[in-house]
Amino acid sequence: MKNIDLEFFEYISGRLAEAQNVKYEWRNDNTEIVLKKKNDEGFDIIIGHHKDYLYLDTDRGYHGHFEAFENFSEMLIHVMGLARDLLSKNMRIKEISTNSKPRKWVLEHCKNGVWKKEALSGLLVWNYFGKTNVRYYSNDILPVREL
Repeated sequence: MKNIDLEFFEYISGRLAEAQNVKYEWRNDNTEIVLKKKNDEGFDIIIGHHKDYLYLDTDRGYHGHFEAFENFSEMLIHVMGLARDLLSKNMRIKEISTNSKPRKWVLEHCKNGVWKKEALSGLLVWNYFGKTNVRYYSNDILPVREL
């Protein structure tokens, strides 16, 4: 069996070699990578791993954990596909704030011009009676992928 740290580094490095315009930074002995946003309208994507799961976080609050796959390689391909789509205009983060404090992040994808919820993360406690604001963040680093 291949070392998970090495497989993580080699697979992601191979994908990034195909995407020259993606800026990135390796961290934590190459067990975590930050895919950098182009501007403040976008978001950084942080991908890392522990023994039996991968995580995908953003600097805008959204985070997800992935472990429901048969093997690490399959899980890595899935998470990198999601990260690739998050680098395009076809996906965005909808940030919901209450009294100017972010409390919920919805990952959305666009299909046929309609935005659909894909996943969400958020706080358990917030001021229910506060003023709600919504803001959208999206990257425009890679072209939209045709599926």
